[in-house]
Amino acid sequence: MRGIRSVLAGLLAGVSFYGVSPALADDLALVLGNRSYENGPYLRSAGVTRAMARELRAAGFDVFEGQDLSGDDMQALAREFATRLGDKGAPHRVVIAMAGHLAGDQWQTWILGTDADAPTALDVGAVGVPLGPLGELAARAPGQAVMMIGLPERQMQPGGGLAAGLGGYQAPQGVTLVLGDLGRMEDMLTRGFLARGTTLKAAADMAPGGVSVTGFVSDAVALLPLAKATAAPVAETPKMDNGELAYWQAAVDIGTVESLLAYVERYPNGGFVAEANKRIGEIRADPERRAREAEEALKLSRDARREIQRNLSLLEFNPRGIDGLFGRGSRAAISDWQSKNGHEATGYITDRQVAQLKLAAQRRAAELAEEARLRRIEEERKDRAYWENTGRAGDEPGLRAYLERYPDGVFAEIAQARLDVFEKARRAETARAEGEAWDAAQRADTIEAYQAFLSEYPRSGFAEAAQARLEELDGEQRNSAQIARDQAEERVIASLAPARLVIEQRLDRIGAKPGPVDGEFTRETRRAIRRFQKHQGMVVTGYVSQETMVRLLAFSR
Repeated sequence: MRGIRSVLAGLLAGVSFYGVSPALADDLALVLGNRSYENGPYLRSAGVTRAMARELRAAGFDVFEGQDLSGDDMQALAREFATRLGDKGAPHRVVIAMAGHLAGDQWQTWILGTDADAPTALDVGAVGVPLGPLGELAARAPGQAVMMIGLPERQMQPGGGLAAGLGGYQAPQGVTLVLGDLGRMEDMLTRGFLARGTTLKAAADMAPGGVSVTGFVSDAVALLPLAKATAAPVAETPKMDNGELAYWQAAVDIGTVESLLAYVERYPNGGFVAEANKRIGEIRADPERRAREAEEALKLSRDARREIQRNLSLLEFNPRGIDGLFGRGSRAAISDWQSKNGHEATGYITDRQVAQLKLAAQRRAAELAEEARLRRIEEERKDRAYWENTGRAGDEPGLRAYLERYPDGVFAEIAQARLDVFEKARRAETARAEGEAWDAAQRADTIEAYQAFLSEYPRSGFAEAAQARLEELDGEQRNSAQIARDQAEERVIASLAPARLVIEQRLDRIGAKPGPVDGEFTRETRRAIRRFQKHQGMVVTGYVSQETMVRLLAFSR
């Protein structure tokens, strides 16, 4: 237990180079430790959070502690913590320590309550607390905030749309993130991790296997500062009250007018006021340059840029392509999104805006999936009822009536197969010339060809089939402009066999029945595309437009 005490002492010792100050009255901590899960492996290391809570209280922190909590109880405790944090304004120091089963997707990670049972992407919010908003709470104390997350020794496997573990979670700017097995964090001491004067950067480099220190890891700020008697003078660093240096480091790291103004407002007579005002003037003189430099510092990969473009598209901000290249279309879409979400419309995105955009797109994807699910349920209900009244009897007029109303319906394949039997029998009874004329009309498959056939054989056994196809082609003609646009987009999006194979796999996964998954777009594939578009409330064309591709990827995810 002495090891844990020393770790916490180092993390919470303050950031002054001239001495160690005790925790102040408005230092706050949230501690969550879940070990005993009803439907998942027991986690031994989570018990270490009890010791952390004791040490935090001994250091003067106001601690919000919860052990073995359900999802509802965790959320209630987090709300109490957030309310207290909001009441106190900007706190001096914030610590959030957590241990339990984790699950997430590409947008968000949750710590799960003890009542979780293989949660899915649609219901995890009812049994867990998201790390993203907790990190934003910690970021209210930039440079003086620590998040400690114990990674479980054994994983609970979540349901559809989620993966076990921390995923790609990263702490907000100004927050130090410590990850690893809580039971091994004491090992950090044996490597000189908490030697006095060891900066956050040096500490991160010295962390033992199984423990990492990321996020705010400044070269100028120490976990455990030098004692007053042995502190070496720091060149050009004014003596300042506890926490000012860390606050300044975080403000510079964030690099926005708002962060610099926050420093000036908090420390109106601080040692860096002149430098802060200078930087504010530079940003206001050339905001686009600073915004561009801030985005460049993120070093976004091409895949990360594609994800941003997909998220913008889901939220109906058209980037004019999902290619991982930020051209004028992407910049305009980012600017529009920023303007409508209360941000300065620079056209250049920040890391916090990336996270906000992800969360909004996740919510929209879930909404689209739910809308499609409800639409599909209602459509299938009507489909089945109509089948009962028409096609189920098996007579040709009923089958044709069903296919006319539901050409891509639940029973479309059955209806077509039964009609094929009628057609085969009729072919045997039809004169050779009439059969050849019908074959020619089908090969041409145009309005003019079917009209010519009906004119020549008005009483033909194929008359009903010809009339039904005429009505279908007429509908396609009415949507010809949209079909042409979708065809053009499909040639760009799905011109290669691998892309078509992915599309067929996604259609098959959601039960749209595309036929053989072989990279070839057949009549069955077109029917599956039309089904998906209809369930999504889109214009039905049977071709894969950019909007169709975006929704298909989001829905199947």
